[in-house]
Amino acid sequence: MQSVLIVDSNNDFRKSLSTALTRNFPDTTFIEAANGLDAVQKAGKFKPNIVLVDVSLTFLNGLEVIDKVKKIINPACVTIVTGINLPEYLEAAKESGVDYFLPKNSISLADIMGLVKDLLCCNQDTAQKWRQYRAL
Repeated sequence: MQSVLIVDSNNDFRKSLSTALTRNFPDTTFIEAANGLDAVQKAGKFKPNIVLVDVSLTFLNGLEVIDKVKKIINPACVTIVTGINLPEYLEAAKESGVDYFLPKNSISLADIMGLVKDLLCCNQDTAQKWRQYRAL
């Protein structure tokens, strides 16, 4: 069974995304974390295939979470979903080996769900379809 870790300190956003994804992908487990420390612990416990993480978190920021998670497991995809759309964050994301960088202010919940669907289904056209958000 596939699993997705959703890490965001914004409770409303995290819950909305988790609820929408659970409804659309009932055969996938969605795990939520509200801070960086919780995210690392849950990544070690659940070994998610996909990690969706905000940059702005408590205890550990999103980039620190990514670094620690990649040392524990090797998720198929790590995507930053953040409201902080600054070039220096995108550059730091690239250096961290993030697959996708999705700015919350220019992407919809439906877009995020579309990317998750393509990643879960191993859609061969995923890289081309989402290339504008590639962080690599």
